[in-house]
Amino acid sequence: MNKIFAFVLLLVFVGCKAPEKPVTKAEALQLHNRLDSCLQRRNGKAFDELFNGTLLARRFKSKNILSDAARSKGIREGLKNANLGNQIIRSLQTNDDSYSLVKHYETNGVQHLLYRLHGNDGLNYHDLELERYKGKVYIADIYIYASGENFSKTLSDLLEYKGESGLNEKKDFQDLLKIKELFTQGRNEEAKKYFDKLDPGFKNQRSVQFMYVMVCSKLDEEIYLKALNQFVSQYPNDANTSLLMIDVYFLRKDYAKANLYVEKLDSIINKDPYLDYYRALITKSLGDIKGATKYLENLCKNMPEFSGGVIELIANYLDIEKYDKARDIINYYRNQKKFDQETLDHVLAIYPGYKE
Repeated sequence: MNKIFAFVLLLVFVGCKAPEKPVTKAEALQLHNRLDSCLQRRNGKAFDELFNGTLLARRFKSKNILSDAARSKGIREGLKNANLGNQIIRSLQTNDDSYSLVKHYETNGVQHLLYRLHGNDGLNYHDLELERYKGKVYIADIYIYASGENFSKTLSDLLEYKGESGLNEKKDFQDLLKIKELFTQGRNEEAKKYFDKLDPGFKNQRSVQFMYVMVCSKLDEEIYLKALNQFVSQYPNDANTSLLMIDVYFLRKDYAKANLYVEKLDSIINKDPYLDYYRALITKSLGDIKGATKYLENLCKNMPEFSGGVIELIANYLDIEKYDKARDIINYYRNQKKFDQETLDHVLAIYPGYKE
């Protein structure tokens, strides 16, 4: 009787386990501060510890050959091996490269942090979904705009393919690791050759296709444009399409359409001041320097730490011979120790009519 009673009590306590409390806005911003500290210290390991593999694994259930336990284990291992923190840190090579919070927002009671990644691989956005686990707040998943899917989905699909293959050391996975290694080293011609040898079924994994686009972005413009077009044609209605199509139409010199996708991207994100930089470049390419200058003035007001925007504004003021305004901005640029002063010197050399 006592054993039965004890068993019933166990069922009661297990069934009535209190759910985790929702993450608050204050806690979300605290996690942002911790993440920012990791980047400032260039500590990729500490960045990765903000993720929770168990929460990530809960996002997807097995549909095919893998058991949920195997998938959960694989996703946790995949998170560890992805080394996301160091990948982001490696992409931040210049003063203008940044991983910056665009906004905090809440949807359906879930806290989100939206980050802009501007690095040596171009522009991207990461939407971090936060959740509590055993009382602590973690990143439960991340929607990557450029790839157009959640990180959990990427890992899950790769694991399903690996499970169906029946091989733990399938050559395609070894080649994918090699592709990433070569891409990091800047050996992109070799990386493309490895990709061309991959099994067609593996190539069709969305994350693998996107990796191919990234490799091609460092090669001939025609090759890159072809890879971009192929990727976008397969996922025409996804949020990431706007991000990629800006590049497509800029390369085609179809600036009007490039601008349409800038506006579409901004409407999805719901406002990012950095996109005024793209608007300025597009507007100037269309021959409207005064219109471009207005965008750059807004950009510098909202993001004075972005030297690329400041230098473009200087050039525009000099183009339209607004020397007094140019002088004020030049003095500001000179006083910023982190800004590349040689770049400013090169710009000023183009305008011999201006004297500091």
